[in-house]
Amino acid sequence: MEKKTYKSEAFAAAHEAADDLCALGLIGNERMKYYDEACLETIPEYTPERVRFIRLRENLTQSQLARYLNVSLKTVQSWEALNPKHPSGSAAKLLTLIERHGSHIVAG
Repeated sequence: MEKKTYKSEAFAAAHEAADDLCALGLIGNERMKYYDEACLETIPEYTPERVRFIRLRENLTQSQLARYLNVSLKTVQSWEALNPKHPSGSAAKLLTLIERHGSHIVAG
């Protein structure tokens, strides 16, 4: 089962309450989708262009970005190339933080 990531503790409480109500049949699946969209953190799909744009906007080399995301240089190079590999898991989450708040958020 995939771990749910909430936008905040308040959203977590609201979503868990709605989930319980849905399990009891007191709210429908359509309403539950609303709570999913409102409360759950979403990780966008990172295309090669988007990865490169973020890296260049932050004035990072591929090596620096790899170090910030705890992946190899080769991995960052493959993300920026036109191939089917995209950031996922913790690397995608860290990339989302960099995109939203800047690379200083993950820089040691």
